[in-house]
Amino acid sequence: MGRQGKARELYEQARERMKSRHYDEAQQYLEQSLASKKSVEAYRDLGVIHCLKNDTEGAVSCFESALDMDINDHASLSLLGEI
Repeated sequence: MGRQGKARELYEQARERMKSRHYDEAQQYLEQSLASKKSVEAYRDLGVIHCLKNDTEGAVSCFESALDMDINDHASLSLLGEI
């Protein structure tokens, strides 16, 4: 499996953990996914987890990283605006 496939698999694992509200596990999967391959979606979801943990600085950093990759990512822009 290539880097992109591994990153996608880790991202999907993170999404499953988020759905079941296992945010610490989801965060670990997202960080591993991002270490393998950067993605807007992974940065955005990691930002959401930081928000849920009341880590404003971490959330802002993640949303800004997502926007650095795609300035037209309206979801990250909206979430950043809510902080």
